Amino acid sequence: MKYAESSEKAPLTFAYVEKLLRTKNFGVLTTITPVGKPHSVGVAYAVSPPSEPFCIYLITRVALKKARKINNYSNVSFVVPFPHYIFRIVPPACIQFQGKRVHPNR
Repeated sequence: MKYAESSEKAPLTFAYVEKLLRTKNFGVLTTITPVGKPHSVGVAYAVSPPSEPFCIYLITRVALKKARKINNYSNVSFVVPFPHYIFRIVPPACIQFQGKRVHPNR
């Protein structure tokens, strides 16, 4: 699969995206299995208070598979869908994040 990157200006500002993210609390987390296959699960999330630097917190328990996989295989993708409530047949707009686990004590 080939990915294209563009130097064109994004149509949405970060402030607008942040505002949208604060209206939702559910997204889809994708991690990688030990054999390199993607594994996706629904997860609740929270956003840091507006007075602090922007941060997304995924809500889970450390004993669950998704938390263990993030701990062992740190590459993740997180997608928040924004469904159309009037035109339900139209695919939802989505905001996607890709990143790595952060170790605050390292």
